[in-house]
Amino acid sequence: MKPNSFNKKAIFIREEDFDQILEEYPLVVVVFVISGCDLSDRIRPIINKLANEYFSRVKVVKIDIKKNQQITQKFEIACLPNIFYFKHGKRVNNLVGLLPYEVIRDKLEELL
Repeated sequence: MKPNSFNKKAIFIREEDFDQILEEYPLVVVVFVISGCDLSDRIRPIINKLANEYFSRVKVVKIDIKKNQQITQKFEIACLPNIFYFKHGKRVNNLVGLLPYEVIRDKLEELL
């Protein structure tokens, strides 16, 4: 896997791309948000900082729950923002709410 295949910012993906992302990258952070939501907007710089700091080792993506309802139902997303950590395609952890960068980062560090 080439380091430049990772982005330094969290990008939005569609649910159609979800399985491929999990297959392609060994460690993935998925942030479920909704466009225009205050909490979702406020977590954006935190998630982009995480993506920038770990871009060579972790794929960080966002999913807009309004535009991707099947995956939202699959993971029973009820509160936002909702952060899922996947390792080798398996969900291994998650966090809910607007949390400080350090909390989100420390949870990721446990998986590295």
